[in-house]
Amino acid sequence: MICASLGRLSPGRCRKLLRTIPFAEIRLDLADWTEEDIRGVFALPNRLIATCRPGRGVSDAVRFGILAAALEAGAAYVDVECDAAPSFRRNLVSHARRRGRRVILSYHNHRRTPSAAVLERIAVRGLKNDADIVKIACRARSAGEALRIVSLYREPGGRAGKILAFGLGARATWTRIAAPLLGAPFTFAHPDGLEKTAEGQIAYGEMERILRLFSEEAP
Repeated sequence: MICASLGRLSPGRCRKLLRTIPFAEIRLDLADWTEEDIRGVFALPNRLIATCRPGRGVSDAVRFGILAAALEAGAAYVDVECDAAPSFRRNLVSHARRRGRRVILSYHNHRRTPSAAVLERIAVRGLKNDADIVKIACRARSAGEALRIVSLYREPGGRAGKILAFGLGARATWTRIAAPLLGAPFTFAHPDGLEKTAEGQIAYGEMERILRLFSEEAP
């Protein structure tokens, strides 16, 4: 399954894209939307992830309000950073659970890929902290680091569909393709003709074509 990651778009352009894209992440930290805009888009029947990364001088209180509005309007998932303030994370998870929404706890490392032991601890801790999905995205500076990231899919047990791990950067683009083939619930792509929201993303149409090749039955 492919999730289109939508960033710097007007609400109207976003609505238009969602006519043909059933599953999307809305990067609300990249969109200058009003609460009315947020509620209008997240009320659509599409399966939507609400994401609002920290930074740009936006307080946690403001981020909570943005994400809460999306959840109340109908977001299927909310993405919360693993290293967010504990009170912020707990309150947002509770807000999501009260509305029957799912929670993605995400870890990002834009500098490097930690050791296999550290990655495993992040995955285990995220699942213990009530995540439906633990997302791990790290810069892969070598093929070895990229392999270390996707090795998270090897762990046995009830983690199938609960780990989404891939590398950041050009050297790790292949991990975005490999993710759903190895057991991730979905992978990210950018809409055709629009800018990426993260380095290494593949265009939606190209990702569809590649994954279709892998899913075709051998003659």
